Amino acid sequence: MSTSNRKTMRVAFQGEPGAFSEEAAIQLLGGAFTTVPRATFEATFTAIAEGAADALLVPVENSLAGSVVRVFDLLMESRLTIVAETILPIEMQLIAAPGASLADIRSVASHPMALAQCERFFSAHPRMEARSSGRHTAGSVREALSRGDKSCAAIAGRRAAEHYHGVILAESIQDNAENFTRFVLLLPGIRSRVVGFSPTLAKSPWPCALLIAPVHFWPRLSPSRNTA
Repeated sequence: MSTSNRKTMRVAFQGEPGAFSEEAAIQLLGGAFTTVPRATFEATFTAIAEGAADALLVPVENSLAGSVVRVFDLLMESRLTIVAETILPIEMQLIAAPGASLADIRSVASHPMALAQCERFFSAHPRMEARSSGRHTAGSVREALSRGDKSCAAIAGRRAAEHYHGVILAESIQDNAENFTRFVLLLPGIRSRVVGFSPTLAKSPWPCALLIAPVHFWPRLSPSRNTA
């Protein structure tokens, strides 16, 4: 991809501004592109056809949670081509309104999976109540900061703190430091046909092995081998 294309590229992702997907897009492409947040994976995969985006960036696998099955289903149904990938370390930050201190926090909201990945932090801070949000991590930060209540915080990535002008009160509070998500960049194109199909791929645990194989077949994520 040329630099000129990147400057005008509109990249759709699932989530709100400040999401880990947006952070992954910046890691892969730099800052010279326009983000197109979409509410669901289904809406993300229709963004190009609707003329709202030029490319998609979606997660396909996490080193702890495994494959993102719904994304694989949508990949199988689409005629999009995988053109690049990036692996993002998933680091959870405790984010609050400016002026708040760690001692002020009583309620912490986030996506249930993010909260579950920070159990040791909550054990060390019993006065903080973990509250499952109906939103994803970045949306939880937006909602918490909009209240203007210094006793409320949220857990999300560093990008969410930057986007919503929050302050990070505690860094990298996730239980497992070896937490990575693989994201792929998708562009319109006719899906490659499988040539020389291998029995190894037939036994693959990846639901979209047939789709990904023509580009390259990735080993499953292993914390011991992946870095940002």
